[in-house]
Amino acid sequence: MRDAVATAEKIEDAAIRERTVKELEQQITGIEDAFNRNELDYGRKLYLIENCLYGVDIQSIAVQIAKMRFFISLIVDQRVDPDATNLGVRPLPNLETKFVAANTLIGIEKPKQAAFRNPDIDAKEAELRKVREKHFNAKTLTSKAKFREQDKRLRSEVAELLKRDGWGDATAKQLATWDPYDQNASAPFFDPEWMFGVQEGFDVVIGNPPYIDSESMAKDGSQLRELIQASYKTTKGNWDIYIAFYEKGFGLVAKDGVLSFITPDKWISKPFGDEMRIGSADSIFSILKAGRSVFESVYVDAIVTVFINRPQPYLRICDYSGTGITLKRVIRKSTLKPPFAYDWLFSDSLDLLLALETRSEKVSKHGACENACATSDAYKLQEFIEEEPKTGNSTYLRIVNTGTIGKYVSKWGRREMVYLGHKYSRPVVDKQRFCNAFQNSYGKKALKPKIIVKGLNLLDACLDADGTIIPGKTTLIVTADNLVALKFLLSILNSAVAFFYLREKYPASSYNQGTTFTKEMINDLPLPRTTPVDRGRVVSFVDRILAAKKADPAADTAALEREIDEMVYKLYGLTEEDIAIIEGRE
Repeated sequence: MRDAVATAEKIEDAAIRERTVKELEQQITGIEDAFNRNELDYGRKLYLIENCLYGVDIQSIAVQIAKMRFFISLIVDQRVDPDATNLGVRPLPNLETKFVAANTLIGIEKPKQAAFRNPDIDAKEAELRKVREKHFNAKTLTSKAKFREQDKRLRSEVAELLKRDGWGDATAKQLATWDPYDQNASAPFFDPEWMFGVQEGFDVVIGNPPYIDSESMAKDGSQLRELIQASYKTTKGNWDIYIAFYEKGFGLVAKDGVLSFITPDKWISKPFGDEMRIGSADSIFSILKAGRSVFESVYVDAIVTVFINRPQPYLRICDYSGTGITLKRVIRKSTLKPPFAYDWLFSDSLDLLLALETRSEKVSKHGACENACATSDAYKLQEFIEEEPKTGNSTYLRIVNTGTIGKYVSKWGRREMVYLGHKYSRPVVDKQRFCNAFQNSYGKKALKPKIIVKGLNLLDACLDADGTIIPGKTTLIVTADNLVALKFLLSILNSAVAFFYLREKYPASSYNQGTTFTKEMINDLPLPRTTPVDRGRVVSFVDRILAAKKADPAADTAALEREIDEMVYKLYGLTEEDIAIIEGRE
């Protein structure tokens, strides 16, 4: 007990100093008893559970499971006395005020002056802490009931004092009515000071936020989504719910504290994660690629991210193989640029990606990639699509979508098009009706010479040289100043280099082993620096492919496409080793 006395004498914080030596002795009685019985692991665990660990989940059953895991962890480290009537197993601690059911994302409204403490409130909160310490170690139903009643009274008294100090009646009532001992109810708010007495933040915050994407939230909980978006700064664009949990977690971490979450990997490169990546760039410490087999029922590529609440000059990239964790590389953050996409840092070909970028300029310098149409336009177009008439005086535009786009030319008329559940063999749209109905940017873009790019899986791009093909749902288009520029860009987009680069640069955009392409990806695609002669040589091969396909849509142009790949390799200045990596021959 001398150590407890010495500890009390050294403590300078006024709120903690109020605890008497007797109270400190009571707090560690059970732990000391465990140490005397040589139950070192049991004693350590009991101390950590009582003084260091807290948990919150919106589901009551999850809280009960967590408590059960802690109970089991304590039981397995107790020493059994075969001569004792109860087999030496001591009563388990009461964890109701250590693990609570609550809505983590919803806080309570605090007036600005709440930052200034009140001596009366401090005294009540200190008394409340004592009551909860006693309840933690209570052994009988009678003593538990007594401490719970005291807890309820003190919560009400603190709530009244808060109301006196300018807190709203509704908030004070909400605080007072929350009952930590009601294990079947989930609190509609979460506040670490009110629930756990933690004022300066947690040293470590660990979480596995729910995997609810933007589409599911918009469909099933639009009101909740709007409430969350109004409360969190990083919820921009098509954000998934774990983005809000990250922001909440950052607000819970103490100075120099650590936050670690396991989440899907989309936020490390998708636009909806830009705000969060920019805001946390200084503190991110490491990213571990955990893979798709972490959870049996959740089919996402999971990552574990660690943040430390102080500036971190380096970012550690790690892999998990199923048997162990390996450090893949360490990146100096000063070499990264906003908005700090991280997924490409996992590539085994990072040096090659960097080489491609340093030797090149962007596609956006020579053309412009855009989304072909808005979702509303895509659905509106449905009513205009028909099978090509055998006869007629009207002028018709062909329509293609992701399924009917091929390399260099479309697969229109050779492959059935499925569009919003409807199937077409030779889908067309009356040009006059289309122009009358779509007098917006979509209508204007559709009539331009352009490249139409597949939006999913494969980077296939076909040419619409005369503006007679309408790009449908989930496609991208690329426009340029002249037809020669379009054909050169077409050769790059259909090359092995482009597909390799986008696959390795944006692994978090994977879909069925392919990639969901965006206009930003295409616009930022590295383009080799070339002369007019270089471009003319490549375009001549593109013209040969287009001519062969025009004469016979099923013509085999693999040899010509291979020739273009070889020319593109030279334009990028690639070595044989680089080419082997790109072609998967390493």
